[in-house]
Amino acid sequence: MHPAVIDSHQPEYRHQACIARVVDVSEGRARRVRCEYGNQTLWPVVAHAQMLPELQIDDRVLVVMTADGAVVTQVLLDDDGGPARRLTLQAAHGLVIRCGGSRIELSADGGIRVSGDMIHQQADGRMVLRGGRVELN
Repeated sequence: MHPAVIDSHQPEYRHQACIARVVDVSEGRARRVRCEYGNQTLWPVVAHAQMLPELQIDDRVLVVMTADGAVVTQVLLDDDGGPARRLTLQAAHGLVIRCGGSRIELSADGGIRVSGDMIHQQADGRMVLRGGRVELN
């Protein structure tokens, strides 16, 4: 039996923030969270901020409670201070990562372009290069 979901229509729960643990996930999105402090009641998740990584059960998140439920606003670092396990970026038409003269571009048609003054590749194991046609210089 699952604990009851809090009645978020009570004024004392509106627009308060808490650190919570993700207890239910679907397709990388939290569906329910439990605040780590206070009465630790389950909250339904009604929205997520943009650019959040895919969530997993037991991830620590910062949520704001609203009249309709919890809004996940941030993913917190692991207890050891490490970064999130995985970061997913998604764009409808393309994604560009640029730093100085270096650039990685992903296009919606499946194309990937890597450019820079020097590109260094290294593998401790086997390195494989496959393509319908491979051109060197």
